[in-house]
Amino acid sequence: MAGNLKLKSDDPWQAALYKAIEEKPLDSVSILALADWYEEQGQTEAAAAIRWLVEQKKAPYRYIYQEELKVHFDQWKSGWYWWATDAEGHDWGHPDSCVLPHKLWSKLTHTFEYNPLVFREYPTIQGAIDAFIRAWTRKRPWYRRKKKNER
Repeated sequence: MAGNLKLKSDDPWQAALYKAIEEKPLDSVSILALADWYEEQGQTEAAAAIRWLVEQKKAPYRYIYQEELKVHFDQWKSGWYWWATDAEGHDWGHPDSCVLPHKLWSKLTHTFEYNPLVFREYPTIQGAIDAFIRAWTRKRPWYRRKKKNER
């Protein structure tokens, strides 16, 4: 459950894995290595959440003001990481890889003082992935694994 999660560690392996993911956010090898690391730490829900990201080809988008997004706002922080919802902002220009199902996205914590409609932002890739893991581990009516006989 979310209450038992220990996502941050002093382990240099965790820091090295997040650094590798920051350099190549869609590199499944680094991301799956992070999932394995969480599993070795007894954090099976965190590992499952990260494996879902790989299965779905999802990663937070790093917002850079100069990039060719169709929408910009002065309060958005360049270099921060985004998760976007699939319910709004389809024409903003961010990649599909950062778009999450709205029911999951709505469970993400965020840094804004207001309730954003399209994305939630985080200062680091680890912060974005930690927020994803915490959202994932809450009761998840947004996602139900199919039983073998339903496939």
